Amino acid sequence: MNSQDVARAGYPVGPFTGEEIFSKILATPGGVKIGVADRDNNFSRLRTPDKKIHVHFPEMESWVKEVQPKSEEASLVSPDYPLVLMAGNHMEMVANTIMRDPAWNEGRRACTMRVHPQDAEALGIKDKDLAVVETEAPSAGDIRNVWNALGS
Repeated sequence: MNSQDVARAGYPVGPFTGEEIFSKILATPGGVKIGVADRDNNFSRLRTPDKKIHVHFPEMESWVKEVQPKSEEASLVSPDYPLVLMAGNHMEMVANTIMRDPAWNEGRRACTMRVHPQDAEALGIKDKDLAVVETEAPSAGDIRNVWNALGS
């Protein structure tokens, strides 16, 4: 973060800016904005000649050279686990924290999952049915959720 980012967040830039931000963090347990990036020029600070981000993981080099989309896609298909469970949901109110305001779920059913209507029909699941979510990964026990087959 640089001084322009801090200024865009509303802080006066000077010798005590860091102290002011730190004090605000301590006084605001819900979080504070400490900088605002320039969205139109966010890559301008990259120091690579081509202004691109270069990522290299030596441990993955041979795999990256060998991996093919068709074989990767085939490895994801399992008759025992026909669906992909994706966590998270982009909604009008989203927080990437453990504790969320319960009011955000007002008018929604608790513990719901969205399933495409065709997938739900193929699995014999109807709206508001109780279903068991099973995965290849180990789990701490049965996880039971109401699957919302209609997507509402």
